[in-house]
Amino acid sequence: MTTWPVRAALVVAVAATPASVRAQNTATTQFTVGAEISSGCAIGGSTQTTGLDFGTLDFGSVPAVATGAVTASAAATGGGAMQLQCTPGIVPRVTVGAGLHASGASRYLARSGGSDVVAYGLFSDAGHTTPIPIGTPVDSTTVGASGVITLPVYAEASMPGGGLMPGAYSDLLSVTISW
Repeated sequence: MTTWPVRAALVVAVAATPASVRAQNTATTQFTVGAEISSGCAIGGSTQTTGLDFGTLDFGSVPAVATGAVTASAAATGGGAMQLQCTPGIVPRVTVGAGLHASGASRYLARSGGSDVVAYGLFSDAGHTTPIPIGTPVDSTTVGASGVITLPVYAEASMPGGGLMPGAYSDLLSVTISW
């Protein structure tokens, strides 16, 4: 029996890399990224500037024969106080328009489909001592570090007693915020 020696061989293959891959050129450049951040305000976190739902001011259900003052306070949509979120350090200016049924310097609620009206006034305090006149800026303060300002709006309607027709009485006010 013949025994043959076994030899192992290790073969290493080297592949040639084409010159076009080995000699790639690179270039480095830069570009600027930036943004201009301007001061501003938002109602309820919205960045819209028109068509916002500022909330409601509802006197509730009042008997047609009621006399004297009926009060209400404005509430943001979803409840709670109306708030602005503004850039800290600015002084926003809030004005409230005349409404749809104003006459002179007075605002009125009007009955839908009728000519009956109920006079009402707006105030910036719960005691109804600081009026919010038509188109006159509401007193405001510099926005603090939190950026949130609560906008108190209170109202008082003067119920004239008998003679009012039952129905829904309403008005629509425009609110303008500038800074």
